[in-house]
Amino acid sequence: MAKYIKTKSNYVLKKEHKRTQDGTIFERDYMTITDKDGFSPSNPTDYGQYKFRFVVNDGLNLQKKHQKGTWLRNESYCIENHPEYWTDGCLPNYLTTETKIVLNPNYESLTDFAYYGSALELVRASITDIIVRFPAELYFTSDTQRPTSWGITSGRYFVENDYGINVHTQMTANALAETDNPYRYFAHGVVEDYVVITPDGEEKSITNWKVTNLDAGSCSKDETVYKVCNVTVSYDGGQFKLEVWNLGPGDVVVVSTSNYNGYRIRPNQNIIDEFFNSLDGFEKVILNKKTVPIYTATFNTPFSTDDGYYYKKEKYTWPNSHDWNPSLSSYAYDVYVQRLVSLATFHDDYDTDNLWRSMTHEAIKNLDWTFIRQTTDDIEEYESIDTSRILPVLKVWGRQYDDIKRYIDNIKYITNVTYNKQNNTPDYFISDTLEMGGWETGSVTSTWDNDTVTDVLYSGHTTGYTATEVNVEVLRRLKLNSPYLLRMKGTVKGIKCLLGLFGIDADVTEYVRRVNGGIGDYTYDEIKELNLLKTDMQGEVLPDDLLTGLTLKNIVEYDETGGSQSSMVVPWYDGTKQYDGDTYFQMKGGWGKYEREVPNVGAPETSAITITG
Repeated sequence: MAKYIKTKSNYVLKKEHKRTQDGTIFERDYMTITDKDGFSPSNPTDYGQYKFRFVVNDGLNLQKKHQKGTWLRNESYCIENHPEYWTDGCLPNYLTTETKIVLNPNYESLTDFAYYGSALELVRASITDIIVRFPAELYFTSDTQRPTSWGITSGRYFVENDYGINVHTQMTANALAETDNPYRYFAHGVVEDYVVITPDGEEKSITNWKVTNLDAGSCSKDETVYKVCNVTVSYDGGQFKLEVWNLGPGDVVVVSTSNYNGYRIRPNQNIIDEFFNSLDGFEKVILNKKTVPIYTATFNTPFSTDDGYYYKKEKYTWPNSHDWNPSLSSYAYDVYVQRLVSLATFHDDYDTDNLWRSMTHEAIKNLDWTFIRQTTDDIEEYESIDTSRILPVLKVWGRQYDDIKRYIDNIKYITNVTYNKQNNTPDYFISDTLEMGGWETGSVTSTWDNDTVTDVLYSGHTTGYTATEVNVEVLRRLKLNSPYLLRMKGTVKGIKCLLGLFGIDADVTEYVRRVNGGIGDYTYDEIKELNLLKTDMQGEVLPDDLLTGLTLKNIVEYDETGGSQSSMVVPWYDGTKQYDGDTYFQMKGGWGKYEREVPNVGAPETSAITITG
């Protein structure tokens, strides 16, 4: 141990690392340090002279932490502020979008979502993922023609079911877990997971889902259309009677025996929120349900001219059925997909797919060359070249790199806060930017839950704001208006602007005491005696300044001969002294700058001033 010196409980390796004018910096040997390594809270470390000094906060550490890919509040924060949500950690209904890191890129360019990877692959994978996982609904219509045309008994009404929802198979939990989307099987766990929505938008709880299977053997083997089962759905206030018919191998249709036109059955709001919160950045853009019409995205779209390409903002709307199910088979859907494919293909040719297009050497691409037809040594004559193995690998890598790149790109926008949220800091960090700017932030919707939604406030929106979204938007506006508010600190305009962030429009009235010279009718001796009551001065030496702690001063005036004198206590502030509490002066630059006096109401020495702004 001779080569080590000990500083407190840490060991420093006596090996010269760097010599400076102030001394030598020794290299530390961290392997010899105990669990208290000097970097933990409540354990500030003081190294000796000429060595680095590290001091860390020794208070309660409430900073936000990163753990396994998600950001969580400190546990004590959750317990103290949200005990109603606490079990083994903050529950999902507390960890809403405000408490999750969700990037805010420029939503109007595909190149913000793809650079290394293929934009075309991004579009394909996103649309496929949405179709597989979307919480689709059954929609009841008054259409009787389609069931009759299929050979189904007359008097049946068509139930729209583009996503092939199964309403009659009751699967085991294990079998359900192996499906791509367990919420496409309504007969399983339906009481808890699904709701009925009336034509006027009211939600009804489902109380029972009963399936009566029929003996298919009773049907003639010559019949290609036969009824498979009856389904009875009971809900709070009503009942549906459904039938499942087989139209052929693997072709099943759902009809109703009565006209329930406009009714819907879909997964409940928790399942819907879980799905939309799980979407990645690009999927959130193309499946934005707050736009008019819903599922509308705006992308910079290239157009060719004689002078080259120029970009124009174009809307891309995924057509839907009754403002919910994204369309899968309509002509409008085909056009929508073709437009996205055309846009993505252009970017792959010029801007994206760089890992394969620009960064992969031809020798690597050639690893998978498989010549389909060997007729000549001239490679241009070969019919095709197979790159089916290395190409998919690089495409996958490109997608992964793009996911990481979005987080890296967000670093340069970490301080950006704008109204349109494009290239902004994540909503999660807005409160941090305010706190660093001097504000003490808190939730302005602490009495709300996310089931409460505001009215639609802006054109182009189809829904209002949840409690979490209201809180984020208030903090956003507070951040954007902070320079003005801080510049107007102490003025009526600043106060009214701050209140205006909460929708409060009120006159502000200030009641002040105007000081002209002395302090009312109090004499110096009276003020001195009252001030000394703060501490027991008996048997102690009186302080030199008997007005200590007060922003006052006794002014003594003498006559011309220096004999007769008078004193007057006046407001006074000395920056070198300490005063009781925080001092704040309402000067003409702040309160009272815009004023009008009103008649005196109260004690003779008090005047009421209404600040009109």
